[in-house]
Amino acid sequence: METQRINMTGHAALLDDLQAMQKQSDGSLTLLLVDAGYPGKIIAQHGQQAADDLLYQVATLLKNFCRKKDSVSRIGDHTFAVLLAGVSKSGHTVLAAEKIMRMQREVLETSDSPVRLDLSIGIASFPRHTKSPEDLVQKARIALEVARDTKSGYATYSPVVAATMASKWDLQQELVAAIETGSLELYFQPKVSAVDRQPVGAEALMRWTSLKHGPIGPDIFIPLAEQAGLMKDLTRYAINAALRQASEWPDIGRPLAVAVNMTPESIQDPDLVDIVNSALSIWGAPNRELVLEITESALVEDSENSFATLYRLRELGVGISIDDFGTGYSSLSYFKDIPASELKIDQSFVLNMLTEEKDRNIVETVIWLAHRFDLTVVAEGVESVEILEALAGMGCDVAQGYYFAKALPQEEFIEWLIDQSSKTARA
Repeated sequence: METQRINMTGHAALLDDLQAMQKQSDGSLTLLLVDAGYPGKIIAQHGQQAADDLLYQVATLLKNFCRKKDSVSRIGDHTFAVLLAGVSKSGHTVLAAEKIMRMQREVLETSDSPVRLDLSIGIASFPRHTKSPEDLVQKARIALEVARDTKSGYATYSPVVAATMASKWDLQQELVAAIETGSLELYFQPKVSAVDRQPVGAEALMRWTSLKHGPIGPDIFIPLAEQAGLMKDLTRYAINAALRQASEWPDIGRPLAVAVNMTPESIQDPDLVDIVNSALSIWGAPNRELVLEITESALVEDSENSFATLYRLRELGVGISIDDFGTGYSSLSYFKDIPASELKIDQSFVLNMLTEEKDRNIVETVIWLAHRFDLTVVAEGVESVEILEALAGMGCDVAQGYYFAKALPQEEFIEWLIDQSSKTARA
């Protein structure tokens, strides 16, 4: 592919194009900023040339979409400006955006594998939203930021969209400060042996309470961190905080492991092994007492690089747990190839296993198969003694759920550990 053919233009050149086309189209003009997604994963998996090839194909698709009087140019690493002359009505701009979004159905070819697009589109129009070319670009950028969080993948500028963006930007700045000041909090949900019902560790779950907006769930602040480029900092924070707090847990006569959740982006970070190594060194924790939990989807997104990172972590002696198993991309090949030490059965199967025969069969089969590959099995969603006893009868190793405790802040978790230790001593 000859990627040099893509018309690269700077901000000033885009403004010149806007002014020229505005005059030619009697002042009626729409700007669509099209983000082709984040090429970092493609570069990591397939190389820079593959990413350039992909962007060239996107540019070609956009040019085919445009009329002769329209224009398309690449204005950033993975952002294109589409100028539609004589178009300003909201209905027409939405139709144009939806037509571009249908390009995602195209399977584009890189040098070694097909890739699907992940588009986002921000829309702003003359004269409906502004009469200033500079302001038009700014409003389209605001809409683009909001579009990344929408199901449709596109957004048209409006005061509501602007307020949404301002709130998002405000939250991102708060999140930066929270990471820097260490004001994010970890809660710990116990993991208990299904055989003797004694604690074997806990899963660390991050919580954030914004000073301005109150409690913010991980379903909101994790995507915020990804979009703001904060995932490396957040991952480093989570691992260090988990190991620091685990070092304060009381000695109950057996080692306790702390599990930290990893996002797909974290697993693909080439610095993850160094981050883990550094944290283990700082807090003096035995490597085997740290477990990194990853979802199946994290492996599917970039299996080659993810597996390479996981192998290096396993060589350190760090535990690798496959979370939410059975809900997405389960494959027997994982049992054969993945360098994991633990598998977690999703609670959707565990909760109804006593009443739904199919769920029970799935749980029983996964336990048997995982043990054949020397994997420890953790069952999530244990909410009754009956479920716990059934799991123990199937040979499940570890249980986790509200039957034992919800996720607890550090002080309450330590109290829970002491209480469990006292019960054992009295038994």
